[in-house]
Amino acid sequence: MPKLTKRVVDGLEPAAGEYTAWDSELRGFGCRVHARGGKTFIFKYRVGGGRTAAQRKMKLGVYGSITVDQARDLAKRAQADVVHNGDPAGVRADHRRSENVSQFAVRYLTDHARPKKAVRSAEEDEWLLERYILPKIGTRKVADLASADIAKLVHGLSATPALANRVRALLSKMLSLAMVWGVRRDPVNPARAVEKYPERAVERFLSTDEVKRLGDALIAAEREAREPWQAIAAIRLLLFSGCRRGEILTLRWEYIDYDNQAILLPVSKTGRKTIYLTAPVLELLSRVPRKPENPWVLPSRLASNERPFDGVGHVWQRIRESAGLPDVRLHDLRHTFASKGVGLGLGLPLIGGLLGHALPTTTAKYAHLAADPTRKAGELIANRLAAELAGRQADVRQLVRGGRRR
Repeated sequence: MPKLTKRVVDGLEPAAGEYTAWDSELRGFGCRVHARGGKTFIFKYRVGGGRTAAQRKMKLGVYGSITVDQARDLAKRAQADVVHNGDPAGVRADHRRSENVSQFAVRYLTDHARPKKAVRSAEEDEWLLERYILPKIGTRKVADLASADIAKLVHGLSATPALANRVRALLSKMLSLAMVWGVRRDPVNPARAVEKYPERAVERFLSTDEVKRLGDALIAAEREAREPWQAIAAIRLLLFSGCRRGEILTLRWEYIDYDNQAILLPVSKTGRKTIYLTAPVLELLSRVPRKPENPWVLPSRLASNERPFDGVGHVWQRIRESAGLPDVRLHDLRHTFASKGVGLGLGLPLIGGLLGHALPTTTAKYAHLAADPTRKAGELIANRLAAELAGRQADVRQLVRGGRRR
């Protein structure tokens, strides 16, 4: 056959069966003519040497979709890859067999999230995948994901910056594991190139009066028996311990060590964690109904023992409305626990240990509370100097109590 050109390819007629017209100049480059008249450019080569050598054929494109010259360029690139011990057809086959995002998500949840993360964190990952990630990029190959794909997905959630950042963080972790598990050959994680959105830090602490109103609402709900006892107990435990919601809701009796007065959590957001049993927590646990066959401290209201109680969110909405605290979240009980500790003069490292913070920077958001006594001292000194400057005697005792001399 002569060199394959447009004129030559146009002149190739179909036969009873398929046949291939080979190019006279580029070894392995050919045009396959199908019985119905279609024409496909291919490239044939061998990998390995000796008796173990294997023949490979790869499709370059359909004539009409690509030109003869474009097909020749693709064949030359494949030939150059083969010269350097490459296997372009094998790479293509591997790619076709590689996992898409939906398939990899199942593997991520099964092999990483569920066995290694807290129950609530794993459930949140599953929710983010099902709600936001898989509908958009579930059919994309993990090996093909680029920063532009992730940026488009994340920027589509810009109206909710915190949610956008959680989606980005989850994809970043999944892609890191994809590299470790050999699903991606690219050593660069494309999610890391996507910038996070700035988030407004929400620091809501209950004042002494607000804690009192919350207590009144809980007592009223108990007295009128209009809310599940599990939810009331959960709210109190969250406030008394500073624990995360998932740590309390998934608490099992076997985790409680009464001899050492501690709760030993085998898994939390930051790993193993010890919660010390204070008097209010011990008193509350002593009043919790306990059935020997049920492993959960706060069991489901259903007859089955398979799952713990999970309806605290709806109850909390009603309790906070009753207490006049419509903007307070359940997580703010944890903030309140920390703020009371700082107000009592406890150091930030100690507070961080009680909360189970893995990094000191996480506890640092409470630092401004620790500065309150310093601020008050500065105000006391300045008021004294202002009084002296005005030629009158300042009553230090009144200033300490926050009073004003008239």
